[in-house]
Amino acid sequence: MGGLKHLFLFMTIVGCVPPTVANSKSWLCVADKSAGFKEQAGTWQSVTFSTSTKIVIKPIDFSNKDAREVFDVFAKDLTDFEKQWFRSAWTELGNSYISGLCDAGLYENVINCKDGGTEPNETITVDLQAMRFQLYHPYGYLFPNKKYPMTPFIEIGTCSEL
Repeated sequence: MGGLKHLFLFMTIVGCVPPTVANSKSWLCVADKSAGFKEQAGTWQSVTFSTSTKIVIKPIDFSNKDAREVFDVFAKDLTDFEKQWFRSAWTELGNSYISGLCDAGLYENVINCKDGGTEPNETITVDLQAMRFQLYHPYGYLFPNKKYPMTPFIEIGTCSEL
């Protein structure tokens, strides 16, 4: 039991303090390729898509009331521990609307971003060593919605620090 107590104390002192280095940086990620599946005449076909996706990942400005409110909405389902890490957000270039939260700094050399919608749609993972990213949209084939049809796809591209 003493070992668990010491581990918890260590995690509280060291492991739960988010690093500020990764959280203070911003990145621009530009998609190069996109591929996925599309339903045509009742069957699913593999397809390639054209893409112009440009994503900006940057720290959330918590001094801005609107940014804090958006964070609170997106973070409502996160634990207090997770809220410490999701201190960055992603947007599409040219759009001021925050699309989701990112855990910049939780894992060394990796950023994971979650869509902030009521139903998760997209996940972004950035490899900071290779400066590559992938955006993954898994819905459409699973959980089909005839009113709002979705096509599952993945986009890949490169990132640069801003």
